[in-house]
Parts: sequence; C-alpha cells; structure tokens
Amino acid sequence: MDAEVLPFVLLAISVLLFAGEFFVPSGGLVTALAVISLVASIVFAAQEWWTDSQGFFWSFVVAAFVLVPVSIGGAITALPHTSWGRRMMLEPPSPEEITGYQDEMDFLSAQVGRVGLTVTVLNPGGIVEINGERIHCEGDGMMLDRGEVVEVMAVNGNRLRVRPSDRPLDAPESKQDEPPLDLADFEG
Repeated sequence: MDAEVLPFVLLAISVLLFAGEFFVPSGGLVTALAVISLVASIVFAAQEWWTDSQGFFWSFVVAAFVLVPVSIGGAITALPHTSWGRRMMLEPPSPEEITGYQDEMDFLSAQVGRVGLTVTVLNPGGIVEINGERIHCEGDGMMLDRGEVVEVMAVNGNRLRVRPSDRPLDAPESKQDEPPLDLADFEG
C-alpha cells in the first residue's frame, strides 16, 4: 500500500468504527480500535506530510476531527430507523398516557381523609390501595404490615402520608370540607 494512502485508509476505518460502535455491542472494544486507528492515521499523516506540506497535514487533522463527530451523529440519527435500533429503543408514551403534574397533585390531594388498605409492608414507604387505586405512600415512622387499614393524613411530595386507622374501609371521608393537610404545618 502506498504511504500517502495509508492515513486516508486508517481515517476511513476509524470513522466507520466510531459509527459502528452504536450498532455492535462490544463493551468499548470497537471504540478503542477506532481511537487507535484515528491516532495511527494522524501519526502516518505526520510522517508523510509534516516536512513537505504542513498545510495538507493540518487539513487532514481538521478533516479527521470533523468526520468523527459527523459519523457518530449520523449513527445516532440512523440507529432508530434500523430494525435492531427499533427493538433496542423504547417508544415514548403518547400524550394521552402522560398525566400532568398538576393533575397528579390534584388526585393525591383528593385522597386526603380517605381510608385504604396497605398492599405492601410499609417500612416506612410502600403501596396503599384506596378505592381500587394503588398509590405510593409512607407511614408515620412505624412499620405497618400488609392488609392494615390506614387513613391518608397528608400529601408529602408525590406520596401519601398515612397512619393506622380504626375506621372501616367503606367509611365516608372525614374532612371533605377542610383543605388537605400540608406536611409543612407539622414541621417545626
């Protein structure tokens, strides 16, 4: 192989390997080979053109550092359009499947005062079922077993704050006319 062609061949191999890293799961081996090929292409280009044509050498280096990100970007763009890429990547949820933050907070606030049943052990967090809906919750510090009746006392972030209750599961809500408790009222 001609010494003037070798830097271009190694650069082409490097660009293909950088793009191929997205399609071949190798644990970084393909990237390591791509970096070695890129460095070798620049070394051979320096040996070939540094003394005769530094402008050509620097043009080669600039082209190398432009082609590598372009090949990576092209691979990232092309990956979702391949059959392997479609199997590997999840489809985003539709707008109908996404509940807005305010809707979620309104739902959680509406649960205050209701009675539910623990689905998991609360230690202190777990799952409670209220009116057939499973919701993340946390107890007041004590561990609660599965199947215990609890009352929702407040909303703490995106979780319900519950405590053990003697009220029956079908009991009406205790504080419908009062605003929901805010956890900040209990903190000093």
